[in-house]
Amino acid sequence: MTTEEKARTDHSNDEEPLSDQMREEIDLEEVQPNRKIQKWAGIVLLVLILGPVTVFVLNKIFPPHPPVFHRQVVQVIRIRSRQMYHKATIPAGIRSFRETIIYAHVPGYLKTLNVDKGDYVHKGQTLAYIQDPELRQALEEKKARVRINYLTYRRIKKVWLSHPALISEQRVQEKLATYLASVSAMRHDEALVDYKTIRAPFDGMITHRFVDQGKLISRGTMETTSIQPIVTLEQVTTLRAYVWVPADIAPQIRRGQKVIAKFAGLPGQVFTGRVTRYDAEENPRTRTMRTEVDIENPKLVIHPGMYGQFTFYLKKFDGAILIPGMAIRKEKGKGFTVAIVRNGQVHIQPVETGIDNGDWIQIKSGIVPGDKVVMMGKWHVAEGQKVRAIPYKGIPFRAARQL
Repeated sequence: MTTEEKARTDHSNDEEPLSDQMREEIDLEEVQPNRKIQKWAGIVLLVLILGPVTVFVLNKIFPPHPPVFHRQVVQVIRIRSRQMYHKATIPAGIRSFRETIIYAHVPGYLKTLNVDKGDYVHKGQTLAYIQDPELRQALEEKKARVRINYLTYRRIKKVWLSHPALISEQRVQEKLATYLASVSAMRHDEALVDYKTIRAPFDGMITHRFVDQGKLISRGTMETTSIQPIVTLEQVTTLRAYVWVPADIAPQIRRGQKVIAKFAGLPGQVFTGRVTRYDAEENPRTRTMRTEVDIENPKLVIHPGMYGQFTFYLKKFDGAILIPGMAIRKEKGKGFTVAIVRNGQVHIQPVETGIDNGDWIQIKSGIVPGDKVVMMGKWHVAEGQKVRAIPYKGIPFRAARQL
């Protein structure tokens, strides 16, 4: 037998008694516990007991804070009373206060024309002169007749006074009448000669010129449609507008009411006028009333014919409560309401509205000065809801994107 085989035989013989020994009953009292496992088991048990106790004690000493719920933020404005005017804006054109087309009263050649379009003239200033030598000669003839008739009358009267039997009183009276008639004829021609000089009837501006120097001018009569005028003169230091006021505000028009005028051709400039007169009757076809508004124009910046917007100040309200129109709530089947914030709590308040100009609305009842009205977020709050109110900042402007 080799050495290796002997070793395997000895090993197999040693295993058999070990197997028999393991089959024997083990006495548990003689088994010794593991100290390391015992230590860790005690630690785990201590943690399980002391952990809940520690948490309970800490909660009693430092109670946890309740969860914080953030209040909704709304933007509000504070209401205050102010002075308010009931106004109405109506478009209309403006014209000169007075306008006259100047004709010639005597015929002749236009010798001089001293003005042109755009010239400002004063009352009595010479505008043109008409040359008519025949009229001057006729005047000299009338003057001579006046002198001879006067001398004849004096001689006849002297003879009648000294010798009444020679000349009758009737003849003296006839000579007096002849003298007075010649005086009247002379004065007529003097007036015609004076009409050769055309003067401005009032202060104003020349707006049209119809003839040139040297033109033969016809005499202006009652039928002026076929007669050519010389110039047109308009008074522009005071202008007048005819505004057709709608029927709903016509009863509120009064003389002296303030009117503010703005013109598209004069941006940024405001002009003040007054109501001077009105028709006191309405046009049955348009249901409007013609109203005249006078505006002073000392600097001549407003031109007749310009188109503008005329704002009438109809009625004044002291201590009126106004809120922006966007603060009003209108629900189906309900009246107008607003959301107000008092002590951090929302209240939905019914209101009675008055004048509405599109931007601001008059509130007759429902709110008082000092109330905070919700502007932004009025549709996201309910009655009694807690909110955080901040001042109204307005809607930020955002430039449109160009596509």
